[in-house]
Amino acid sequence: MHLVHDWQGNPLVLQPDTFWHLTTPNGFFQNNARVNKGIVLSISAAAQIPGLENAVSPYSLARANDPKEVIWETVRTQIKPALPSRLKSFYCFDSEELAERARREWFQGAPNRLMLRIRLAHTAIVHRCDAELLNAVQNKWSENAVQYWEGKMTAAPFPETLVHGAIYAVDWEQFPIG
Repeated sequence: MHLVHDWQGNPLVLQPDTFWHLTTPNGFFQNNARVNKGIVLSISAAAQIPGLENAVSPYSLARANDPKEVIWETVRTQIKPALPSRLKSFYCFDSEELAERARREWFQGAPNRLMLRIRLAHTAIVHRCDAELLNAVQNKWSENAVQYWEGKMTAAPFPETLVHGAIYAVDWEQFPIG
């Protein structure tokens, strides 16, 4: 068991495994981690705080009306409502190799994404799923969404991890200020 404390001295028990998160060089994640001594909440967890009910992430703003995301969210609420929503989850990878693959394949032409080591709160709700299932033709979206939320993997999976809860940035003290 590993224990860290936020800026107010509140304890947070962490899971033992290391995960990897991709962020922009000057993104909100690093700023929020520095302010709160390494601890950051997923948007879904932040939205549970009174006054922050309408909190959104850049991803949720960009994808809220995306037909594929609407189907994925509808299927989730029907078959696995306790799992974190894709639209307000924190995304990470359970290996550095998977994070590097995502950086290479998903963020071509975008500003360099930084790979950050993170740990998840013991209380976090976590779902490991196969992002390859998102690469489907429209008439397979519902079928693939069921497999995605059931945690099934394709023959050549690209596992991603969705998190609802607190995340601890291991190297937060080295993040640039500003």
